[in-house]
Amino acid sequence: MLTNRDSQTGKFIDGLSGVKAKASTQVILVAPMGVVDGTDRTAHVEMIGIGPVPREILGTLTPDTELAGMVFDRAGRPLWLGRRQRLANAAQRLAVAVRDGGCFECGAPMHRCELHHIREWHRDGGRTDVDNLVAVCRKHHGWLETENLVVRRTAGGYEARPRDGPPA
Repeated sequence: MLTNRDSQTGKFIDGLSGVKAKASTQVILVAPMGVVDGTDRTAHVEMIGIGPVPREILGTLTPDTELAGMVFDRAGRPLWLGRRQRLANAAQRLAVAVRDGGCFECGAPMHRCELHHIREWHRDGGRTDVDNLVAVCRKHHGWLETENLVVRRTAGGYEARPRDGPPA
């Protein structure tokens, strides 16, 4: 349905040849390079918001499937993509979705999350870089603001704690 192609043959459905599907839904699969190139038989494939899926799912992708590669450092962290504006761009949002999977506080899925600057944009001069962004649902984004809390990285993820000093 998303590609206008038959799921078995991969051929265009009659009358839809050349028509680009305009689906608003994205299915995001995360697979390490070893899965993609066949060198790692133990690595897993995950569907964002669903969890692990059979690695054979990659063989069902049609020729017009859009693929996006992401680069991670040795610690498994997505590399930052630079700062051009206050709000994260689509590539940064995707990188944070892959890394965080949902709200750092309650685990709400990414489609209900916003991106929050760990070192805040206005107050602290924070950059809009992947390593300075964290996924947070609207409820907890408001909670951070009203309670004057900051987000800090921990060994196990993130934590919210009181900001040092008065609110700006």
